[in-house]
Amino acid sequence: MAFEQLNVEVPSSWSFNATNILAQKYFRGTLGTAERETSLKQVADRIVNTITAWASSVTTSSTTKRPRPSAPNSSTS
Repeated sequence: MAFEQLNVEVPSSWSFNATNILAQKYFRGTLGTAERETSLKQVADRIVNTITAWASSVTTSSTTKRPRPSAPNSSTS
């Protein structure tokens, strides 16, 4: 056997193959240690936190680097 991780938490409708792909490719941490992810929920949390942090940094850096647009010229010719 090339890979084995027991007690993986995934939806009951998932196939064995889908569970193996998740555990082998997307779980972070060293296999057999407490730091290893064991659940789809942990993977989803990690991805959401990464996207949130990225969006926050982009919003913060874009608002500090770009000047605010000026009001449109309301004079009529």
